[in-house]
Amino acid sequence: MQDTPKNINTSIRPIVSWIILCFILFAKTSWSQRSEGPPARSGGERPSICTVTGTVADEGNGTAIPFASIALMSVRDSSIIAGQLAKEDGSFRLLELPFGKYRLQVNFMGYDPYDSDPFILSPRTEVEYNAGIIALRPRINNLEEAVVIEESSSLEMLIDRRVFRVGNDLSAAGGTASELLLNVPSVAVDIDGNVSLRGSSQVQILIDGRPSGLTGSAQNAFLEQIPASSIDRVEVITNPSAKYDPDGMAGILNIILKKNKLRGFHGQAQATPGTGGNHNASISINFKNERFSVFSSASWNQ
Repeated sequence: MQDTPKNINTSIRPIVSWIILCFILFAKTSWSQRSEGPPARSGGERPSICTVTGTVADEGNGTAIPFASIALMSVRDSSIIAGQLAKEDGSFRLLELPFGKYRLQVNFMGYDPYDSDPFILSPRTEVEYNAGIIALRPRINNLEEAVVIEESSSLEMLIDRRVFRVGNDLSAAGGTASELLLNVPSVAVDIDGNVSLRGSSQVQILIDGRPSGLTGSAQNAFLEQIPASSIDRVEVITNPSAKYDPDGMAGILNIILKKNKLRGFHGQAQATPGTGGNHNASISINFKNERFSVFSSASWNQ
């Protein structure tokens, strides 16, 4: 797996280049305070009449790299003589440079640094040096191992059904099967836990492809017993075949559990106080193993 410069937000590249250039120029100032610098010619300072030009481009596709930081460094003491950012077309032009032996250093985020071979600016050689095309090589980070973990839930469209796969975003959120069904397209769950599909309450609910054998409040209580983290996927079948006896049904919800989940005894008790003497309570117990499951519930209302 490779990280290329195309993945970097181009809006921050000029800012990073400016920071690099300012750091280089600050280093130049600090160095000049500690060193005497190149010796001047007898009779006065060296004339500043030289020019260095060039263009920065991508080594792979040849496109210009704007805002790359350019630094002209003295070979004698590595001090910074001049610096600037490349223009939008990748070109740069350093003017009014003194005679001397130099090298160019080019930096840009996402690319390997570039250091040129030394060159000389003097009246006996040349006063204008053209570096030509400076090709920067994209920095490539090789990863020993890449692990991709599916985090979000997804919806898969098949010929006879829609499959809602439960990702870590919903499994880690906790809750029950009833709460998870609220995230399934075309499925609704009202405040009492009644499940409807495309506006119709005539929905058959299967667990691992088998009918739950429950209806009404018993079915609602059963769905409250199933943790969302134990559900692998929910299959929505809106046009069931004849084997499901689909007459009068709006469709089927097939809840597929993760393997080795929801085994053994599970129970839940709930009490709801109300005003005006209206109270209700319910209790439910469920047992499930590899071959069968048994569910029982009781409720009381006043």
